[in-house]
Amino acid sequence: MWLCALVGSQEARADSPTLQHCFFQLSGSASQAHDYRIIKNLHITHVVNATAEISDAFPSVLRYLRLRLSDDAQQDLRQALPEASRFIAEALRGAPGAPGGRVLVHCSLGRSRSSVLTLGFLMEHRRWSLLHAFRWLKERRACAAPNAGFLRQLSDYEELLRVNKNSTEHTQLQSAVFDIFLPLMIYTEDWDKEKVGNQSHRSVPNSF
Repeated sequence: MWLCALVGSQEARADSPTLQHCFFQLSGSASQAHDYRIIKNLHITHVVNATAEISDAFPSVLRYLRLRLSDDAQQDLRQALPEASRFIAEALRGAPGAPGGRVLVHCSLGRSRSSVLTLGFLMEHRRWSLLHAFRWLKERRACAAPNAGFLRQLSDYEELLRVNKNSTEHTQLQSAVFDIFLPLMIYTEDWDKEKVGNQSHRSVPNSF
């Protein structure tokens, strides 16, 4: 599974060998999101519109998630990051028995807001560190540049994902231990009761 950041390039043709090796989440700009030739060539089915100022281009054709974010270091991403990740993951997965969709994540210039949402998805669903995800994205989309406030929030999000992962693993371990030892505990308790009963039976004096 790979992230393709080739929107608007020669490699973005639907028959491109490079494109065929990408999983279809693309990070791009508003102008690219409003170019139906690109949408059609890439067979885009879902769009994350991260802007507050740009309307959805093709709402009758594509499924949209509109987040209305501003490219401001004070913009709160606590709700947007998991919401975008969930939308992207469900779109790529597709319905049961149906092929997965293809997602375009865009903002105004394709630099900050679209990048932070893409990084959040990679961190949550690929389980990558922020540093690894950011380096990987920059190699494929050199203009990716979330603002300083977004990067701080991604760092907080990374810690939250780590805590949730450890908590889930701890709960699963507890459940596994419980499933293993509960039958043994019940068996031991029943055996002890039977043993005590036998001993009590042997200690009753014979009155005959």
